[in-house]
Amino acid sequence: MNTSAAHPLIVELELWLPPQSDRAPLDGKGLAARCRHETGLSSDVVLGLSFVPNEQDVAEVKRAIEAGEIQAEAFQRFLKKRGLPSHTETERSAAEFLAFVRGQPLAWLHLPAESPGLAMAQALTEWARKNNLQVHDGARTYEQLADSQVYALWQRAA
Repeated sequence: MNTSAAHPLIVELELWLPPQSDRAPLDGKGLAARCRHETGLSSDVVLGLSFVPNEQDVAEVKRAIEAGEIQAEAFQRFLKKRGLPSHTETERSAAEFLAFVRGQPLAWLHLPAESPGLAMAQALTEWARKNNLQVHDGARTYEQLADSQVYALWQRAA
């Protein structure tokens, strides 16, 4: 939660595509626009994220393979199935694999810490559930939250 006196108090959450989803990667900006349209929330509340592969994805896949967290064979099978370049140095291949294996952040959710924010959170968690998405903590642990954990954030914020 943002507690800066210069800014209104907000509860920070994230909307995620779950791990092992064949929809990965998704366009977070397009999904956020759809979410805003279907929930009536503003662009200040639901901020879509771009999917931008980079060299960090390559480094993370290499590190995870070396650490035994990811099997090199699973990486190669994924790339073949998707028709992606099979080089570990290919940013797009690495990024798509990580989005599939670990899930993908799609949008930042900045909700007022006051009671109207709780109603927004209820609308967002319902929308996420209907669309097979997850809500994660966006300020501390970044872990997936159950609906009750999301709603409890307003008890702490009050």
